[in-house]
Amino acid sequence: MKMIGLGILIMVAGFIADTAWHNKHGFPVHHGIPESHYLMFIGATVGAVAAFRLIRKREATLNKRWFYGLFIAAAVCIAGWLLDNLIYHTRDIYDGGFVQEIFHTMESFGALIYFAMSIVVSLLTIGRNRRSRS
Repeated sequence: MKMIGLGILIMVAGFIADTAWHNKHGFPVHHGIPESHYLMFIGATVGAVAAFRLIRKREATLNKRWFYGLFIAAAVCIAGWLLDNLIYHTRDIYDGGFVQEIFHTMESFGALIYFAMSIVVSLLTIGRNRRSRS
């Protein structure tokens, strides 16, 4: 569970840095991949690895469906990041078109679902740990 928290912290740092970067520079066409995007990618990757490790754990504290959900949400975020950055940003395209917005939405939606599910999983784990102690 600590790796899930680490992944979230890295992703949040990436989103904050990306917001600050775009507020300062706007949306320049000829820039490539902004550095803050790498933080979001690393955070989502850490989150996916953490969820995968929890799926593989033999004595899971929760139903593994929760961890599959975390993994899928992180994978959607990673896929959106790859499609957006490798198709648009590396080719210096920023047209704000429909397809590009789908990729941005995949990245944001995957991250938001991952955040929400990780809160639920954390609360369920805390509740289960408290019940097992008493």
